[in-house]
Amino acid sequence: MTKRYSVLQKKLQELESFLKDVFSLNPLDHNLHSQDIEQRLEFLKTLLSAEITSSPEKPHHLQHISKRLSELESIVRDWHDYKTTTMHEHNVETVSTCSCTESCLNDDGEATFAGGSCGFEETENAVEGSAEENNEEEVRVEEMSEAKKEEKRSVGVAVGWRMFGSLMIGMALMGFVMTAKIFLTTLGSSLLAGKYFLNFHALDD
Repeated sequence: MTKRYSVLQKKLQELESFLKDVFSLNPLDHNLHSQDIEQRLEFLKTLLSAEITSSPEKPHHLQHISKRLSELESIVRDWHDYKTTTMHEHNVETVSTCSCTESCLNDDGEATFAGGSCGFEETENAVEGSAEENNEEEVRVEEMSEAKKEEKRSVGVAVGWRMFGSLMIGMALMGFVMTAKIFLTTLGSSLLAGKYFLNFHALDD
């Protein structure tokens, strides 16, 4: 494989990683990276074309890179379409908001409140609903936090009991070994004393 292929493979991996990061951003921020993406794609296409030209036959690894590059181009096109649709919806929403605001003003530029206050009541209700949802979310977060703390305490207690149990078992085994050692030592001393006693009586006889 040539040096160009190594560069090609590396640049392809960098592009995949870069696209993954960009696609995770807010669609409204995508325009900041559009030109960079196009330049990277063009560079890869040029490099791939040069590598194919220098090879007598199109190797398998070049076929794989060519296929992957085509897939990335298709993904970028879909991304552009999605971005355009999202921007259009955002602009329509902005225009609708401005139209509502303008319709609430009279010829003197003053706000009119007839006929439902031009949606202010709906906005207030939406804000109240959002506040209630936020409160519920905070309660859920607090409950989850307490549950995690309780779980950690339970795990800590269980680990503590396991360690205590292991320590007690170790101490019991150590006590058993020491008792057995003392017993065997005492038994050995008794047997030795008995042996001396028998030998002493044998000499007297």
